[in-house]
Amino acid sequence: CTLDGQKVSGKIRFIAYDGSVFNTGDRLSFSATVNTSYVFKGRKVVSRVVKNGEKYRAISATDLVVTSSGDLKADEVARKYVFDRTAKFMPQNADVVYALLCGDRTPLDETKADTYKQAGILHLLAVSGLHVGVLAAILTFFVKKIKLHPAVELAVLLVPLTFYAWICGFTASVVRAVVMLLCVYVAKLLCGKADALGSLGIAATVILLASPLQLFDSGFRLSFLSVFGIACLLPPVERRLQRLKASKAIKFIVKSLCVSLACTAATAFELASIGGSVPILGALVNLVAVPIVWIAFVLGLIGSL
Repeated sequence: CTLDGQKVSGKIRFIAYDGSVFNTGDRLSFSATVNTSYVFKGRKVVSRVVKNGEKYRAISATDLVVTSSGDLKADEVARKYVFDRTAKFMPQNADVVYALLCGDRTPLDETKADTYKQAGILHLLAVSGLHVGVLAAILTFFVKKIKLHPAVELAVLLVPLTFYAWICGFTASVVRAVVMLLCVYVAKLLCGKADALGSLGIAATVILLASPLQLFDSGFRLSFLSVFGIACLLPPVERRLQRLKASKAIKFIVKSLCVSLACTAATAFELASIGGSVPILGALVNLVAVPIVWIAFVLGLIGSL
C-alpha cells in the first residue's frame, strides 16, 4: 500500500458500500480519510487487527478506480482456484462450498449466513479440527497402505496438512488440529498412547507463543473450549458405554450426542458473549449436520482436485 505517494507497512482495511465488486489481486486507487487501526480500544482487544496485520482503515472513499490486476500470492492462487471451480460447477452454492473448503466466509451470502447462524451450525463452515481430521483420515488411509515407519508416516502426513493450514491462513483452529495430530503421533511413538488434554495444552502454548493476543480472539477461545469440553466429557461416557449391552448404532448416537452437548456446554458463555444467546438446538442439529459436512467436504475436495 502507498499512502500519499509513500509506501506503508501493514494493510489498509477498506470496505465499499456501493456494491463494487473486486477480484483478488486488484490494485485500487482512491481518495479517503485514513485512520490508524488500534489493537487496544479501552480494555478491549480488537483481534481482527492482529490477525489481519491491519495498520490503517480507510473511510469515506471517493474516486475509486481499479488501476490494474496485481500478482497473486501462492496461497491466494490456491484459494482462487477453489473458488473458480466451485463457481463454475456449483454456482448456486459456490459460496458455501468455498467456505467449507477454505474457511473463508467472505463471499457467503448474508441470508445463508443468518440461516446457518440461527441453526447454530455456522461454525461448521469455518475450517476446524473437523475438516483437518477428515483430511488426515483420508491421507492416513493411503499412507497406511504403504506400511511406513510411524515417524516417516508422520512426516508424509505433515506436508499436505501444513499446506492446507497455509491455504486456510493458519487460523487457530487449523493450527490446533495439526499440532494435536503431531502430539498424538509423537506420544504414541514414545509412550504408546496420547492424552487429549496434554495435546490441547501444547497446541495452545505453540499458538500463544507465536501470537499472544490470539487469547483475546473468539475463534481461538471457541476452538479450544469445544475440544476441552469433549476431552473432559467423552472419556467417562465411553467407559460407561462399554459396560452397556446396546447395539453399535445406539452407542454411536449416544456418543455423538454427548460430543455435541459437550461442545455446546463448554462454549456456552463465549457464544452468549458474542451473539447474546446460546443455540441449544444446535446440539441436536449437529447430529445430522456434521455427517453431511463430512460428505460435502470430501466431495468438494475431490471435485476441486
